[in-house]
Parts: sequence; structure tokens; C-alpha cells
Amino acid sequence: MKKAGKAVSVLMAAVLAAGVSAPAAFAAAPHVQSDTTMDFTVDRGNTYAFKFTVIGSHSNPQIAAGNGAVLRTENTVKKVENGNDTYYFKVRAIGSCGQESAVYTTLPGQSAVRHCKIKVGVQHHKDDYKDGAPIYYYGGEVQDKYGWYNEDGQLAANRKKQYLIDYMSYMGYTHNASLDSANVWTTPTAKQYSGNAFDSAANVEKALDATAKDLVEELKKHKATEYGINAVPDNTNLDYNTEQIIPTFKSNLTYDTNPDPVFTSKYYQGFYNLHATAEGGNMGCEQYVTGRAKEITGITLADSIFSLIPAYANEHPEEYEKIKAAGYSIGTEPKKNAIAMEPGASSLGHFEYVESVDGDNIVLSGGNGKYEPGDGLYYGRVTRTKSTLEKWNTVYVYLK
Repeated sequence: MKKAGKAVSVLMAAVLAAGVSAPAAFAAAPHVQSDTTMDFTVDRGNTYAFKFTVIGSHSNPQIAAGNGAVLRTENTVKKVENGNDTYYFKVRAIGSCGQESAVYTTLPGQSAVRHCKIKVGVQHHKDDYKDGAPIYYYGGEVQDKYGWYNEDGQLAANRKKQYLIDYMSYMGYTHNASLDSANVWTTPTAKQYSGNAFDSAANVEKALDATAKDLVEELKKHKATEYGINAVPDNTNLDYNTEQIIPTFKSNLTYDTNPDPVFTSKYYQGFYNLHATAEGGNMGCEQYVTGRAKEITGITLADSIFSLIPAYANEHPEEYEKIKAAGYSIGTEPKKNAIAMEPGASSLGHFEYVESVDGDNIVLSGGNGKYEPGDGLYYGRVTRTKSTLEKWNTVYVYLK
């Protein structure tokens, strides 16, 4: 510290000997001051204007976005404010959602200075109006040759799908088009969009946001980064267009031992009219296995499974054909994470979830185990032998 102090003293003495005032000698070098220094987001299609003030110089700075394919320069306006040259620099976010670009200024003879980074956000849309009547953007309304506006189901579905893709890109996830056509009954899925052609753009986007947030949650849980969107338009009623918009993904999640069910989770609350108590009450056996399958595998069971009465299946083998038609394979060999349909377990039969298989011992879990009348309670895990299940004419629906 002493050496440093002596060096400063010698430097000051030299400055004063030269007849230069200390403040002038140590004045800051010319630089550009920005009114925005924190990274932020601009929704796609929107603009943002920076205010750059040149301090200590009247040299013209070079102002530019790092990536012109992400931020397009709209204009630059020069003004003189308080004796300083001030530049208003406007950019428009034109890149894909989630892309980023920094903004730089460079004074002559100096290196470029990065002031901040802009991330392209999700583009939000508005409904239009004609003669006072709303033209719904997400309803896919288009004008025909007679001047009337009708809903185009494919356009409506595509617009909702694109909004989801933009949202997920912004969140850092990748759309895999090959998953768009995945079977929604045998592939893990996230929350389905629910709405109709007469929803305002704001309400549609709010519902799509909820779907996207659920998808992000599922992707994190299942250790996945790619997703698809099964979008099926419904043009059977042009005045009330309801599409199927369901995100799909592949699960990379495996359990050595399946965790216990969490009955307060979304998988047992509001799913197939299931509103389980925290302890696992208020469930039918078919409701329990649908919640359990979703919780462990991410797969939503088709109606053809949980609407079946197992005891009647032997007399009506076509019921098994409906299950196969949904895309599942069935058999008599127990496998982990399969649905056990047990016609002989009671007068109506029973559903259980296969938690593990160890030779002749099958560990299953279920609810409503007292049968007629059922108690609606989760009874935990039970171990049954293959021979017992075979006596019940058990058939397994394989989810994986």
C-alpha cells in the first residue's frame, strides 16, 4: 500500500508541474451512456427504443444489434440534449421466440460496448372488428367470397398450435414435429387446451398459457426437452369450433421403486372427475388406476379402459377389442406399470395398478377394495400370486 501511495503522489506531482489541473487529467474517457442496462424481453413484432447519450465527445457512435435476424433496426434519431449528443435507437423483435441479441455502441478508436441483451418473447394477438362485430383471431375466422366470416378449423388449430410452440421456444424447449402425430392414449401428454371459437384472443392465450405451463412441469418431471402438439381441427360445426390441442412427449423417467401416490397432486384432483381426499378417499378403483397411470407414466388412459366393467369382459370380448383399437396391447402376463383388469375379483370385477413383479409375486395398488358397496379408499400395496390373479381371469393392459 505504501508503494502505491508513493506512486500516486509522484504522478500527481508530475501533473501539477505540467500545469494541468487534477480533474482534467483524470476525467473519464468519452463514452456512451444508455438508459437501459438490464437484459429484458420484447414480444415478437414489438419495438423498443433506446436512449444513448454520448458523454465527453461529439463523435458519432456506431449503434447496432448483434444479430440483425433477431433485432431489426427501425430507425435512429439524433438530438442535442443538455449539450450532449443523444441518439434514440429503435429496434423491432423479429427473431424466433427465445432467441436473443445484444445491443452495442462503438465510438471511434474504442472497442464495442455491450449495453444489454434482448430476448424475443411470445407474440400476442388481438381480435379484429368489422361493423362492430368481433372477428376472432383464434377462431380462424376468414372472409368468404360473399363477405361473410366463417371459422376455418384448420387455421384455428394451427394458430393455437403456433402460440404454444412460441411459448415453449421462449422457455427453451424444442418442438419435435414427429411427436405431433403420436397416439395421445399411449404417449405421455400434458394438459389439454379447452376453449371454443368465440373466446377472445386474450382468453385463448390465457388458456394456452395454462397448457404450456403444465407441459413445462411435465417435461421437467419426465426429464424431457422435446414435445409435440397433437392438433386436430373440428369443422363439424363452423359456428362452434372446438379443436383437440394436446401436447405430447416421450418420458425419460424411470423408477426402481414407484413412489407412493400423492393424492393432493393434480393427478388425483379434477382428473376424470376424480377429487380424492388427502388420505386417498373418495375414489373408485377405475379412477384410482387412471390417476396412478398418469402420475407414474404420464399417460392418459382411454375411455375404453376405465369405462369397462371387468366382470362383463369375458362375455363381451369386443370390449377388449376397443382397448386394442385405442393403441394398447393386452395380455395375461403381469408387467410393471400395467393395468390389471380382474373380472373374478368381485361380482363386478376390479382394477388394480401393477407396481412391481418379482417372480410369482405381483405387487399391486388400488382403491375401493371392499367392492359392493365400495368404500372409496386407497388400500395401499398388496402382494398377490400369479395363480390368484389367473383364477380371477386377470387381463393386463400394457402402458409401456
